Amino acid sequence: MVKVIYKTALKTILCLILLAAVAFGVMSLAFPAAMGGMCEATGNYSMAAGYYSQSYKYTGDIEDIARCSHNCIAAGNDGNIIVFCRKYVEDKQFEAYVKGIPGEKQFIYGSLSCATYRQGEHSQAFELAKKAMEGVAGFPRANAYTALSLEVIKAGDGQTARDILEQLEKITPADTPAEPDQTRSYNALKSELRKISV
Repeated sequence: MVKVIYKTALKTILCLILLAAVAFGVMSLAFPAAMGGMCEATGNYSMAAGYYSQSYKYTGDIEDIARCSHNCIAAGNDGNIIVFCRKYVEDKQFEAYVKGIPGEKQFIYGSLSCATYRQGEHSQAFELAKKAMEGVAGFPRANAYTALSLEVIKAGDGQTARDILEQLEKITPADTPAEPDQTRSYNALKSELRKISV
């Protein structure tokens, strides 16, 4: 009698586990954005990025690739940052989408530039940072040149430092009430880059 109860309980538990696995699989395929949100909320950024990239394949919605990119950055996987941030910036809706999100363009390009630099593609990383700053007035905080410069300074890369300094000379910082420290940040960055550019 006891054996029958144990066997029944074991079969019930196995059936529940199987049903849970099937439900998880169905949810993953049918609702990848919802699953991405759940993973994101629990701090599983790599898995969240995978779900959002799948959702982007299904829908083409730029918000999905944006969230995928942010999750890749949070996970710190340079290979995924390069793949998915590049898809994000190459999306035809990118420029219009980021206009409504302050600092988004600089953050994404800065992250993409840094990941590219860490993979040894120094000139390509520089070109990405340069592209991010095209048409930008002043020297906004957390811009792509600043992000890349931190990697360059850490690596002691004099050539890339000189390339960035050359571009910085073309920029005039514009202190504003929203960003009163542009000139100070600009001058501090130039000073640090000069130390390794000799």
